[in-house]
Amino acid sequence: METGLVTGIASIIGGILVSVTNYFLHRRDAEARRNLIEAEADAKRQTSAAAAEKDLGEAQLKRAEATKVLAEAGLARVLINSPLLPDGWLLALEEGTELSDYLIGVDSETFYAGHASVYIKALSLRPRGFGALVQRISATHYLGSRLAFSGRLKYRDVRVGCGLWMRIDTPDGTGAFDNMQDRPALGTSNWTEYRVVLDVNPDATTINFGLILFGDGEVWMDDLRLEQVGGDVPTTDAWAHVQLPEHPVNLDFENQGR
Repeated sequence: METGLVTGIASIIGGILVSVTNYFLHRRDAEARRNLIEAEADAKRQTSAAAAEKDLGEAQLKRAEATKVLAEAGLARVLINSPLLPDGWLLALEEGTELSDYLIGVDSETFYAGHASVYIKALSLRPRGFGALVQRISATHYLGSRLAFSGRLKYRDVRVGCGLWMRIDTPDGTGAFDNMQDRPALGTSNWTEYRVVLDVNPDATTINFGLILFGDGEVWMDDLRLEQVGGDVPTTDAWAHVQLPEHPVNLDFENQGR
């Protein structure tokens, strides 16, 4: 009987030892798996952080470059790489205008042709300055030509004005410019075609074009075309049509009101 008792106790102790051993083995394996998972997660976080830092650096460089270029035209603040903006376009805000004043994005429910349009909406009743959508291209293929930028606009409750715009840049500054400020689209209208036409200087470097909204309201733009036109198509250059006097006038300031 004593032999059987000893055998039973040994069996129980053996079972306990096996259970304890299995527990520690499983725990060791679980800790190893956990350490491996944490190491992989750390590696991914470090990779993501490095990629994010690289993207941030590139975005800052692009922002600085775009801000410098557009500041020369009075478009002093620029937002780029926003998920709301269509590819290839920038948001430009006048100096003193805040991002909370205007919203620019793609609208897949309101459009004239295709499946989407782009819009600018004032986010307050009295927004500051203007919001503009900008695309910039090299002037290389258009030097010395007459260029027309046209498209369809749909707008609602626009009180100050909205319209297409285009500017030709040269090494010395601006060669030609039109933002429809002398004939703005006002009020509310369904899809209407507008066009601006400028001469591209022989030494032009950049062509800028897009959509602009002054003040409150909202405007959509679609069905765009940028094309060369003949000399029989009149330009809309805002500066070319300014009538200047041929000689100095009122140099003694005594003819006021006469």
